Amino acid sequence: MKHFFTVPFHNFSTKDGEDWGYILATNLPVDAKDIKLKVTSDFLTEERLQDILHLHTT
Repeated sequence: MKHFFTVPFHNFSTKDGEDWGYILATNLPVDAKDIKLKVTSDFLTEERLQDILHLHTT
């Protein structure tokens, strides 16, 4: 049986006003605080990446 390591993340859509939840799965150990951008992006900054990886509780 294969095991996966997971990191939950979210993205708030300003278009429809909803907060969508997702799960990143990998076969290697991973921690959200260790995830970094390796390529440049017009839509994702390091600050935004850390924001989507931080799950806010209400």
